[in-house]
Amino acid sequence: MWVTDAPFADNWFSHEDRATSVITTADWERYFAPPSLRSYVIYQLAQTCTIFAADLSEEMLENIAHEPPRGCANDLSANKANIRFGMLAGSLCPECAAVMTQYGMSDEQVAAVRRMLALVRDEALGTPRPLDPLSAFVVMRFSAFDENANAYEYGVKAGIEAAGFTCTRADDSYQPGALLTKVTKYIERSRVIVAKVDVQNLNVYYELGVARALGKDIILVAAQEQIGGLPTDINNLEVLTYPTGDYKALRESLTSALMPLVPRA
Repeated sequence: MWVTDAPFADNWFSHEDRATSVITTADWERYFAPPSLRSYVIYQLAQTCTIFAADLSEEMLENIAHEPPRGCANDLSANKANIRFGMLAGSLCPECAAVMTQYGMSDEQVAAVRRMLALVRDEALGTPRPLDPLSAFVVMRFSAFDENANAYEYGVKAGIEAAGFTCTRADDSYQPGALLTKVTKYIERSRVIVAKVDVQNLNVYYELGVARALGKDIILVAAQEQIGGLPTDINNLEVLTYPTGDYKALRESLTSALMPLVPRA
């Protein structure tokens, strides 16, 4: 793939053929922003990834392109106004997704392209977006070989991953520097925070406060038997509870709570 600031003689914005793509940024920022040049390049890259994954020739792409445009990444955009419309829509329509699947794209590849388009759409519309829209950070007391550790491994982590999110906890990997700094960065970068609050821990409460101050989506988790011992400020919030030791119930209820937060392309 090549990106150039030189215009094409035919005034198109890109030319692709199977494993080759050339994209021009000519005059985008000068005449057509917003959206930003960054969004434009990501938008074109999403289309390029689709072409590469489905092994489409330029002729095949023209045959499935939409005219007039409908807000799909495969619109036939004869002018930059149409491309801007496609970026604001930020979508791969169901019809095109089905065609791409027939040409060999996997469901994971289609989902990845849709996530790229969602990033473009949110930036074009001015919507702030976390660094990773499918990330969940877990706030809880660290322990090993006890009920708390089992609840994390077989309930919390499994439930998060079943919903399609990546699950991270501060002790997953070593990073130099203060632990609090690392935790704060994880919270800033995560789409949702899952806090296990049934064991009173000042660090957990502090990290929960950071997440609330940053406006993060938060899911509180606690064993049913421990719910009465929670501090008043937390006890007044909605808490997802599970019978102690019933990790299947914890996993399933957490997955259900997370599914509405999955980004929709």
